[in-house]
Formats: sequence, C-alpha cells, structure tokens
Amino acid sequence: VADALGFTTSFYSALEVGKKAPAPNTVTLLADYFDFDASANRLFHSAAAESIEQIRLNLQGAKPQAQEVALSLARRFDSLDDATLKELRAILND
Repeated sequence: VADALGFTTSFYSALEVGKKAPAPNTVTLLADYFDFDASANRLFHSAAAESIEQIRLNLQGAKPQAQEVALSLARRFDSLDDATLKELRAILND
C-alpha cells in the first residue's frame, strides 16, 4: 500500500499504529485506494477526523490580527463553553 500511494513504509506504518495522524488528503488517498463505497468512505473520513488530537497552524505570513486571533483561541481553547463553541462554528461555517 505504501509503495502504491508513494508513502515511505515508515510513514505508512506510523499511520497504521496511530503514531501519526493522517492529513485530510492522505485520508482521501487511502479511501480511494481501498475503493470504499460511499458509506464506508464517510465512516473512514469521520474516524480519521476523530483521531486527530493535535493540529499545527502555520502563522508564517499571516496578518498580525490573524495571528492574534489564532494565539488567543489556542490559549483559551480548553475553557470555551458550549455556547461560545457553537457561536464560533456558526461564524466559521459561513
């Protein structure tokens, strides 16, 4: 599978054992490779999204105001209440 998708064997192994979280495009490549039907494809993408424990945000080149917002969110992330999270989702999903 690793060779067919252009992955190193160590990268693919890390995905298999959960040492690395797959990027969304990696999930799509894997789903396409295994030729999942629509239902399995949704489940696979959902499971991959749920497995992500960390995200990395590249702020290089971002506007100062965007950097401030990202850092403020990161600092307060664990303490956001449900209402605030709902508001943020509504804003970001526009």
